[in-house]
Amino acid sequence: MIGGCSGGGQRAFFIQTNCEIQFIMCFHTNYFIFSFFRNSTAVCVYSIGDILNVFKNSNFKGFTGKIPDHRPGTCVADSQRVPRDTLIFISRHPEMEQPINPIGGKPIIISKQHYFKKIVVDRIVGKAGLISHVLYLATENGKIQKVVEINESTFVISEIKVLSKPGPILSMFLDSQTVSGERAQNHPSCNKYPNHHHIYPLSTEEQH
Repeated sequence: MIGGCSGGGQRAFFIQTNCEIQFIMCFHTNYFIFSFFRNSTAVCVYSIGDILNVFKNSNFKGFTGKIPDHRPGTCVADSQRVPRDTLIFISRHPEMEQPINPIGGKPIIISKQHYFKKIVVDRIVGKAGLISHVLYLATENGKIQKVVEINESTFVISEIKVLSKPGPILSMFLDSQTVSGERAQNHPSCNKYPNHHHIYPLSTEEQH
């Protein structure tokens, strides 16, 4: 269970039932987008260490018996060799008892104006060693917000329209080295963020 992240007046929730979810891993953290209902979105950051600790030590919700010797959630070299009793256990008990709370205990972003569809995150190390993260958040109507996160505080730097017609951005990727692919080179949004890594959105039309 992912807990402690809410938006639009919602309280903590079970991720299986209450919202649409997108996430991306960035170094030792996971950035999650939780969309509770249209135009109400929260972005939360979770420690991978906290997630692994719950999988390793938490009880399974509603279960008090013996856990299989190959504990569910344990990494394996070959997923096809997971014991059958472990697979059956996972199907019957998919939730953990202990909730996983976001870093800082609350969302870093709550928006009632936008319905975020995708997220990519870049990590920046300043001259004085200050680490910040740059979030690119794609909306349902073809815009991208650039947000800087420093010490659990966030600042919206810019918002641009990257699609000629309103529509959801279904995929994005960062390229910190070179531009790859003719479509990416010719995309009108490729140079919107000078002196920074390139970001390339892909719309519904471009996927066909």
